[in-house]
Amino acid sequence: MLRELCRKYTDLTDSDIKILESIEKNLNYFSLMLNTDIFIDCFFKDETKAVVVAHERPETNSQYNAKITGQYVLPHNEPIVFAVKKTGVVIRDEKAFTQEDKFVLQRVVPIKNEEGNIIAVMIQESDITGNVNMERKMETMGKTTEKLTTMFLNHENSGLPDLHNSDANNDVIVWEMHHRIKNNLQMISSILNMQARRSTTEETKRLLKEDISKINSIALIHESVLVGDVGEVKLKELVEKFVNLYRMQIEEDEPGITITVEGDEIPIASTKATPIMLVINELVTNATRHAFVTSGSGTINILLMYGTLYSSVLVSDDGDGMKPVEEKGSMVSEHQKTGLALVKKIVEEKLMGHIRFKSDGNGTSVLFDFRI
Repeated sequence: MLRELCRKYTDLTDSDIKILESIEKNLNYFSLMLNTDIFIDCFFKDETKAVVVAHERPETNSQYNAKITGQYVLPHNEPIVFAVKKTGVVIRDEKAFTQEDKFVLQRVVPIKNEEGNIIAVMIQESDITGNVNMERKMETMGKTTEKLTTMFLNHENSGLPDLHNSDANNDVIVWEMHHRIKNNLQMISSILNMQARRSTTEETKRLLKEDISKINSIALIHESVLVGDVGEVKLKELVEKFVNLYRMQIEEDEPGITITVEGDEIPIASTKATPIMLVINELVTNATRHAFVTSGSGTINILLMYGTLYSSVLVSDDGDGMKPVEEKGSMVSEHQKTGLALVKKIVEEKLMGHIRFKSDGNGTSVLFDFRI
């Protein structure tokens, strides 16, 4: 069936299909050994969809009532499958939600032919429904305890709600706080802009502009809170505003660079938005500075992918690719090394997520995820 499906839906060559057939022969052993469902997905000619060309179920622990060979895979249902096809990066331990109402932990690996082209992906799924349900119960219990404690403290003296601690009044206080922080950040940004204009050295101007970009990213978060729900912002809307500001900032020095934003809208807590925007800002800044040295022009794409438990952001470019960070004597590679170390630290420590890098002659891709 694998060969028939590949012939029907893909433009894979006979040698490509033989590679997949040789892997298919061993799927049963992988499934038995790992006690998980194993799949091979191939992509349509236009890459708008994928199809399951092989599926092996374990004897006792399958997430599916029957094999799903021949079923379509859509980008909005399984975005990491298409992210692996685009980037060639192995994605491990990504949480997802199946059509049979089960939480799974996915691992996706690209399958390449002899020329190094990605012809399919292999997917492993493990059931973690019990773990997720326990996490949710513990989280609910914690919130309930916190709520009861607050109610007790507010009512214990008079038996009536304390109006000074009401949710409405708290929202007003939070709104005013965000308003003042936004204004202060914009003032700092204006001062740095004045210093950048007066500076006589290009390096100082560049560093000040990078700082301005970071400050503007944080100011946008506080502005978004003011016009939306207190404590929550829309990430795609936030990124689009950042890109519009960033374009204006670089249009004089880098007129040939295009920045696009695609993907899903992701509602997130405002406290989480700050580290996410700092990471995106650093990745876009790195790409602007280093990706297009040869051509002087190109495209930076920011792709947002919403997930049930974890969401992902892919920042990619079609530039020169990163120079090796071990290359001594190169200020460019040293700056890249510092910048990537910074975003790795933020993703792992602040967002409790994972980050993966891929860079070659076709450009650079950085994929990171975070819990919603």
